[in-house]
Amino acid sequence: AISAVARVVEMGIEPYLVSGALIGVEAQRLVRKLCPHCKQKITLTPMQLDRIIHLIPDDFAFYAPVGCGKCSQTGYLGREMISEVLPISDKISSLIAKNATKEELTNAALAEGFKDFFTDGIRRAAMGITSIEEVYRVAKS
Repeated sequence: AISAVARVVEMGIEPYLVSGALIGVEAQRLVRKLCPHCKQKITLTPMQLDRIIHLIPDDFAFYAPVGCGKCSQTGYLGREMISEVLPISDKISSLIAKNATKEELTNAALAEGFKDFFTDGIRRAAMGITSIEEVYRVAKS
């Protein structure tokens, strides 16, 4: 969502026009859903867990794809959306109008509680919907 705002300004549209026109920006991506028939519960390594512990709910379980006849041996069946929503607050609008950098916009958004693709994906992985590898593949560039 923040990248989309930055790209619009980079296209040559005056920042004050962008800031006045936006009320929010949503971005979404699809991750593969784990097959409910064959997914297998896993334990993350301490190193893996340390990097994401602040993002996961208290009651969590991670799963890995296995593969069975119902999912054509892929371990995945269907898709799930992960998203990020950036409401354009007065502070964010002001930063856009001042042609702030992507880093400045990101810092302001995070201070206001913005949750990015990765955060949403990790939450879904912790609920057993998708795998941690799938979240890293789709949401961590």
